[in-house]
Amino acid sequence: MKRLAAAGGSTFLLILAGYWMQQRTKTAGLESTKETNIALARLAQRVALPESIEAFNRAHGRGWQQSIGNLTAGTASPKDQFDIQRFVSDTFKPVPITATGLKAILVQPPNPLVPDLTDAESAELRNKARSVGRLLTRTCPGDTEGCFSFLGTLFMVNEQIAVTNCHVIKKFVSKSDGQWGIKPDRELFADFSDRRQIKPAEGFRVMSLVGCSEAVGFDVAMIRLAAKALNGVLHLPPPLAIDRQPLQRAWDTLDTRVYVIGYPNWSNTLEPDLKTLAAAGDFSRMASPGVLSQPLPQGGFHFLPHNSSTIDGNSGSPVIDMKTFQVVGIHSCCSKSATESDIAELPCATVFGNLTRNLALPTWYVATDSQLKGFLP
Repeated sequence: MKRLAAAGGSTFLLILAGYWMQQRTKTAGLESTKETNIALARLAQRVALPESIEAFNRAHGRGWQQSIGNLTAGTASPKDQFDIQRFVSDTFKPVPITATGLKAILVQPPNPLVPDLTDAESAELRNKARSVGRLLTRTCPGDTEGCFSFLGTLFMVNEQIAVTNCHVIKKFVSKSDGQWGIKPDRELFADFSDRRQIKPAEGFRVMSLVGCSEAVGFDVAMIRLAAKALNGVLHLPPPLAIDRQPLQRAWDTLDTRVYVIGYPNWSNTLEPDLKTLAAAGDFSRMASPGVLSQPLPQGGFHFLPHNSSTIDGNSGSPVIDMKTFQVVGIHSCCSKSATESDIAELPCATVFGNLTRNLALPTWYVATDSQLKGFLP
């Protein structure tokens, strides 16, 4: 992903612009931080703001003045760092997955690590994408689309068993008699549709939380889904095969070429490339190309760094190895440190990250974890 750059004169211009924007916001009676961030992001492009700080302002900001100061001073908080990476890379462009195949919309710059997909590769990725869904929660009574909120990505690994991130579901679980489970007053659903619009009747109810590790930072949770959708017609898609052995590859080369398949948060309207994709058609999933780097020690594990573009919502996405088309990792996130509250709520919900690369938890850890391996084929 992108690095922080020295701000220089552009930062001075931004500070002046920010002060002007703040006064204008007060005068116009605009109380929305989001509106201020949008306007500031547009202005940032005019003053040639360094790309990483510009990207931050396109992300879901929380007080641009303090955050920009932190970024330029080199004291970015975990939340600041987390937001930096939730945008589309300039060198690895995601490709929407439609009902008929992969459809390139964004212009992919020449990149030897992103060769054109063959027809066979495109068909294989489309086939794998059928088993990748989005996790939803009911927010109000009724079955209208407005009563469901998007949480993140999941994928099938066994009959009725799906995998997502612990941090995606941490607000919806509690511990009783020493066991973690879905809170009785919460309803979760999985949707595997190609459409952006949610049709509740096509959703599969989450029946239970069947496994999560007690290890801090093991950001994987397994959930059991109903065998049929709420409409009683649709059946669950087949499971994806996972790699159970540590990879031995030439890192940062085509030998470790991957695609991350997931559901972006289409409401992230501050991301220009996502806005372009949203206007180009009715699709919901994306496949993001990238390569893997040498496993990175973090929190007692060796995570797989990758440079695929990920957007808010990609948490829980499978990382697909283009040599075997097996899942080699579960995309966890980017830059967020462990917090005591995370550990207290759910140990595995702690997210470890790195400012310059995205991280995925290798699937071979899942295949050997005492809490999870029993739910694999």
